Amino acid sequence: MPQLPSGRHVALMPTPLDKLLKEGRHFGNIHKVLAIKTEADVARFVDVLYLVPESEAGSQEGVLGLHDASLQVPPGMAFVPAGFRLSEWEKRAAGWSEEDRAAFREFLAGRCAPVLREWLDTVRTGQAKLHETDDPLARLLVAWWDAGCHPAQDEGWEASDVGTPDWDDYDLLAALGQACKLLPGHKDIAANEKPIWMLQSYWNIVRFDLQPRLDAWPDAAVGVREAASHAREHGWLEDMNAAKRDWLHGNGVSVCIQLWNAYGDKLRAVIPQPYGIIELVVLSPEANRFFSAATDGEKNAGHRDQ
Repeated sequence: MPQLPSGRHVALMPTPLDKLLKEGRHFGNIHKVLAIKTEADVARFVDVLYLVPESEAGSQEGVLGLHDASLQVPPGMAFVPAGFRLSEWEKRAAGWSEEDRAAFREFLAGRCAPVLREWLDTVRTGQAKLHETDDPLARLLVAWWDAGCHPAQDEGWEASDVGTPDWDDYDLLAALGQACKLLPGHKDIAANEKPIWMLQSYWNIVRFDLQPRLDAWPDAAVGVREAASHAREHGWLEDMNAAKRDWLHGNGVSVCIQLWNAYGDKLRAVIPQPYGIIELVVLSPEANRFFSAATDGEKNAGHRDQ
């Protein structure tokens, strides 16, 4: 946690790494844990924070305890997110002075280096536990990774990586909204248009409830998580009545299943970011109860009690 020549206080917090390892047996995390081999890989899961006066900082809930080797937080100061990971700092800290950038490089190569190695050792312990897990799916995915045939090792997988395996209705809507914009016209998809009609029918009903906010949303040029975050921050679904919210959620899951069943891995090739969320939805335990109804999806997605 150095103070740079300009007076800027910077801190590193492995909150994403801690969360990843705690949820390491989730099917969406196993390949991420196993792919960490070096300190540079660890840096992708370390948040950069700034220290500012407490009056300018928000809640400190979720901030991890300081490492034993860390300097103490100056009195009256608190953490705020810098908005980027350690792996991105060279690009995202373009506004820093050259003196600050040089000092931070020196910090990373010096006092921070043993800490990164310690975090890497923690990852290796987590990787060993994955190899010993008694969870059948986790053991299968670990075996696939070790054999070099895990889906995440396929070319193009990273484009569909949406980060955390968590998802909510905002992620669901962002994925299906982008799919609705991007799927029509793809020659690999056009031979089976019925699922697209189902998607469009669902999206038209959602748009009716959320007009005019969905006129230009979601932007298909941004990541699906970024699109979802925009809607979540503005609370678009918070004033929707419970019946409509249940319909939106249940039929959204059903549409994801229909797209998955119809197009499979073709979705990853043509809409990688929406595919990332659709995959999480379809493989979630919650989706199990929808599979039997998915074949009757036209009735479900096209009609709703008002």
